[in-house]
Amino acid sequence: MGQNTATNPNTDLTGRVWSLTLNSEDTEKKLRISGYDLLKTHVLDTDMCCGCGGCVGICPVDALEIKPAESYAPVFYEDKCIKCPFCYEVCPGQGYAVAEMAEKNNQEYNEAPAAMDPVRGPELGHILGWATDETQRREGASGGIATALMLHCLETGIADEALVTVIRNEVPVPLLTSDPEVIKEARGSKYSPVPIMDIIDSVRRKPRKIVIIGSGCHLASWQLAEKRFKKLRDCVVLSMGFFCGGVQEIDALEALAASLGVKYPEEVEFMGLREGDFPGNARFRHRVTGEIYDKPLYPALDMAVPYYTLNRCHLCPDNSAWLADLVLGDHHDSKDNDTAVTIRTDRGRNILESARRMGRITFSEMTDREVKISTSTQILASKVYPSISRIDFLKKNGRPIPIFDFEHPEMFRCNPQFKRLRFLWVFKYRILSYLSSGWRFSVIKKFPWVMERFGHFLYYFPATIPGYMPLAKLRRKLLDMRSGQRAKTDS
Repeated sequence: MGQNTATNPNTDLTGRVWSLTLNSEDTEKKLRISGYDLLKTHVLDTDMCCGCGGCVGICPVDALEIKPAESYAPVFYEDKCIKCPFCYEVCPGQGYAVAEMAEKNNQEYNEAPAAMDPVRGPELGHILGWATDETQRREGASGGIATALMLHCLETGIADEALVTVIRNEVPVPLLTSDPEVIKEARGSKYSPVPIMDIIDSVRRKPRKIVIIGSGCHLASWQLAEKRFKKLRDCVVLSMGFFCGGVQEIDALEALAASLGVKYPEEVEFMGLREGDFPGNARFRHRVTGEIYDKPLYPALDMAVPYYTLNRCHLCPDNSAWLADLVLGDHHDSKDNDTAVTIRTDRGRNILESARRMGRITFSEMTDREVKISTSTQILASKVYPSISRIDFLKKNGRPIPIFDFEHPEMFRCNPQFKRLRFLWVFKYRILSYLSSGWRFSVIKKFPWVMERFGHFLYYFPATIPGYMPLAKLRRKLLDMRSGQRAKTDS
């Protein structure tokens, strides 16, 4: 794999040389002087923060704080800062050596290393399943397997606590808990920045066995923290990731409520984004009358995703959580509430089997067709390839970028049909950046109906271009026919 310059102390995010050298005797002194300055310069000021909370969790003196109701970015208390380098070291916003880190996990946690797909990462298998508890399955975002596995790990003593995200005062907040009722309450996706890695401090001070679930950047922050505090690595007994399409700023709730004809937060309170039957609804409740206002999930995403997604999420190719033991997501081809799971490690597979033996979950191996149409494959076209196309574009133009060690040429060799779409993905990113700021955004917010319809067009672009899908299907059919003819000739 190529070298990740985000972890190379001689280069910054844009590849420019800077003065620090980790091998020099005065490095620690220099870093102590400039640790937060590096974070501010290369992450906060360049809009690369993803709100993961790692900087807050690693800080030994509470010099950083995230107030989710106000902003996903950390607040800095200069008078407390002791100039240590920790906050910059664990920040995934600058990028991280995901392939290298995944390969290390692959070697450490698997008896026989999983095959390393250059695009999808390490894979031991794919399953399709759900929680056997009907309530958990119905109320869970994707079949309830995540909830079921957390409860199973606590019940069997595999883990002491589980990391969950719950709604408190209408804001998603992380909790480490051993309470089954809190775990059940936490079911469902949140789709907003949650500083779950602020638990690093708690676990470092009081090591215990935990189950964690998060996006690729959350898991990266944890593993970067493990390099500083080795004992953290023994604390995670199961890490679950989810197929991540990016997270949206909390301000999106105001737009969602406006599309329902009510004002947030003045008139209604927020209850959750996946409430009710699968796939769920963005739900608000009137503060006086108690009346419920539901906006179905996909129309809600049409409004939230195009306009409120964090810039860093547009530039993240680790959408399928390479560093997790298990990666979970919706099975979009199913009308049922099922969980599509990619298995990356033996410990993940062993816990799945254990939970099935005890009747917590049920699952079956996915067919090749199911894998092809599942989230694990579809996210490549909708998230991974667009992200690396945007990174390449920004790098070419000297703009700040997160640095990953993905081999971009190799990835496009695996799926050459995506090369022709690169300029469309870049065009979409530039349009979104243009519309989501300044007076233009202020104007479009006044017209929720227009915002939603145009948001739908942008969300699924380029598939929403008239005639695009029929042509794409025809091209795919012709390519399949050509491949079949070649295979017949070779045989």
